[in-house]
This record gives sequence, structure tokens and C-alpha cells, in this order.
Amino acid sequence: DFFLLGLLMFELFVGRPLFKHYRDAQRQVQEDELTIGTGRCEHQVGKYVLENTVCKHPRDRFSAKDLLILLPQMSSAPLVRANTAAILDYVNAGGSDAAFLGGEDGAKS
Repeated sequence: DFFLLGLLMFELFVGRPLFKHYRDAQRQVQEDELTIGTGRCEHQVGKYVLENTVCKHPRDRFSAKDLLILLPQMSSAPLVRANTAAILDYVNAGGSDAAFLGGEDGAKS
């Protein structure tokens, strides 16, 4: 699932976390008030990806295939370019926490 990746990418594109606190995220998702405010994101493909990864329902989110197609177009954003390898690893692993943490067992290398 790519909700977490969308949150990380929001921070890469906008320069700040989407939510100030876990409670804010939890409330917005539970009360159907999830707004991502991509106005500060100047990258058009980045906006499109954010709008389609940070969605309440998993069925509304992009798939790994969608993200792999769009990632090369997003790499013109400096912070995304700097983190492309980590993003690709995460997407290729199907959005698993183990890949995000650095390995199959979740231990950082």
C-alpha cells in the first residue's frame, strides 16, 4: 500500500510533513476530511501522484505499476531525484515496511 510513500513524497515535494501530529492524520482519515493541499507543490506530475497516493481508501490509490511509470517524470524535483533509489526500492517491494526500513527483516543496513 502506498499511503506512506505518498506522505513521504508530499514532504519531498512540499518541504514539510502533511500532518503535524498522528492525531491529525487519524482524525482526517476517520472523518473523511483528508485534504492534502498540493498548492505548494510546483511539480505537476508530483501533484498528480500525491493526489492519487494519499487517498483514504486503498482502492483509490495508485498501484506500483502506476508509480513506476511516473517516477522518471518526478525525478526532476530535487528532493525526489536525491531519493529516487530508495523510492524505487520501496515501490518494487510492493510498498512493504521491510523494504522501507532497509531489508527483508526490517533491519537497517
